[in-house]
Amino acid sequence: RSRRGLIRDAVGEIYGAAYACTGWRNFTAMFGPSGVGTGSWLTTLEENPHLCAYGCGSGSFWSCATVATTEDFATRTVYAVYTMLMGSYFGDWDSSNNLMRAAIGADGYTLTCCWAGKPAWHFHHMALGYPVGYSTRITQNNHVLYMIGYGGRQIHIALMGDPTLRLHPVKPPGELRLEGLSGGTVRLAWPCPDDSVAGYHVYRAEGASGAFARLNTDLIEDTTYVDTEAASGSGLYMVRAARLETTGSGTYLNVGHGVIDSIEVSAGIDAGRRAAFLRNSPNPFIAGTSITYQLAARGRVILRVHDVTGRLVREMDMGMREVGRHSFEWDGRDAEERRVASGVYFLSLETESATLSTKAVLIE
Repeated sequence: RSRRGLIRDAVGEIYGAAYACTGWRNFTAMFGPSGVGTGSWLTTLEENPHLCAYGCGSGSFWSCATVATTEDFATRTVYAVYTMLMGSYFGDWDSSNNLMRAAIGADGYTLTCCWAGKPAWHFHHMALGYPVGYSTRITQNNHVLYMIGYGGRQIHIALMGDPTLRLHPVKPPGELRLEGLSGGTVRLAWPCPDDSVAGYHVYRAEGASGAFARLNTDLIEDTTYVDTEAASGSGLYMVRAARLETTGSGTYLNVGHGVIDSIEVSAGIDAGRRAAFLRNSPNPFIAGTSITYQLAARGRVILRVHDVTGRLVREMDMGMREVGRHSFEWDGRDAEERRVASGVYFLSLETESATLSTKAVLIE
């Protein structure tokens, strides 16, 4: 229901330009003509979620007439992920009470915002799977590719938000499980994230600093894969789910973010019993996160949690553990069983043969 765009145009055609064309052109490419509507910006977005919303009107540093003010963003909910605003003054960055910064901080779904209309922005690439950052860069560098209009290639063409976001995210598979078999063969298994998945791609890198190479030619419809040509060394694997996506611009194969795990591969040895790694899922987490680790040798295991200042938040002595994979839950509490604040925490697993570390993000 949210795959649609909303436009509030309180300017119309002025000075030979129609600023709201950024909304009409891009939203039609994303959602088709029937997926684009007009109406009161805040009232509509409080009750009806939209993926995209465009609004333009006469402005000040903190307001866009008939669209929204910074006070509105502080007190009302906005169910739109990608927002675009246009009006005088709030495209400048010399005001602390700025309308676009307030849009990003509003309660609701908003993840990006930009000042769009002078010049027009080009987001249509997102309809076929490109991230918002790709469209931003094309708009910033546009010289002859598309019609430019006033304001082209100027410093105010800037995106507020994460440039890696895509219009149609694909849920990644669940926990990736690796099993080392004789002869250096590795078996991968993972759960299906949802019923919309058409298949999977499997990738391998020879280490954390190496490039991933896809192992399959056609989509894998099963949730298992056997790598019979695993190279000796530390093998890093990634699995990405894919589904067919239909937009106002056509149908494309939408490949999502990957789930990653590693295994030490040594020919003729049970590689699954030699791997050593530490990971946690989900990450970011709210109520708790499952911490999984695998030991290369039997020994005592101690997990320490530090905050970003280096302060020890919690220490958990796991006692003696055998070779193999183990897991336990951290509920986001410190040594006094108090709920810790949201933020980034560093997990350090100390064993007799190695010290492993990873990062966990707690959100409220």
